[in-house]
Amino acid sequence: MITSFKEKLELDKDSNFDTVIRGKNLFILDNLESKEDFEKLKLLNHNFDLLITTRLKNIDEKNQINLEVLNDIDAGDAVELFKSNYETNEDVGSIVKKYLGNHPLFIKLTASSLNNGFITIEVLNKRELKNIDIDDEKTFQEHLEDNFNRQYESLKKEDLKELLLILSLFPSLEIDITVFEKCFGDDNIKNKLIKLEKNGWLDKKENSFKLHQIIKEHLKKQKKFILYISIKEVNFIIQFIKEIKHNIKKEEKLNYQKRGKFCKD
Repeated sequence: MITSFKEKLELDKDSNFDTVIRGKNLFILDNLESKEDFEKLKLLNHNFDLLITTRLKNIDEKNQINLEVLNDIDAGDAVELFKSNYETNEDVGSIVKKYLGNHPLFIKLTASSLNNGFITIEVLNKRELKNIDIDDEKTFQEHLEDNFNRQYESLKKEDLKELLLILSLFPSLEIDITVFEKCFGDDNIKNKLIKLEKNGWLDKKENSFKLHQIIKEHLKKQKKFILYISIKEVNFIIQFIKEIKHNIKKEEKLNYQKRGKFCKD
């Protein structure tokens, strides 16, 4: 991503924001979807000379920089990402670059489908869908729908299907497993989340899990989501908010105790 950003701005390898753009700058890796979202984000820009965001739709193309696609320089990283989710000796460079558009989300989803036997490399080589084009949202949706139909419907356990739908209620952030355990009241929730992660639906970092914003929005459009979530939505949201508030109060109390100890010393 950093390499892609520097290439777009025509920066050399040793360049950074301090050497190129002097002053106090606020750099946010975001998932902005509209001008309205951007207006809300601008409220954070206090005491900064420049606010830089990374993903904003519906603005002039000259102001957009797509960072979620691994460019030609990072082609090796894209193939490595594919093979980290599906071991193969075949040359998948063309599939990764052209068919999947070097897009990390679709690379992971497709490789996970292969790894779980939801699709074969022979079928993938037929390329039944159009190549993913970062400037064409339709191709995004076609590939996403294809992955969803192939993987979601292939999940044998209904509880995993329900869990994936419920996760779309949570923010698209890295959320610690302890929060999920308290929200669901399920000691086995971690194993279920790991299974979804192995299928490519979630990102895992240490003890945190995250549902990609693109998948989150796609799930919320499903009829299954409307029928199932309407029953449980309120309870899960309330429980999640309570847990977040509890963690904030706990952190504030800890900081207060630290400040008190510092003053005594």
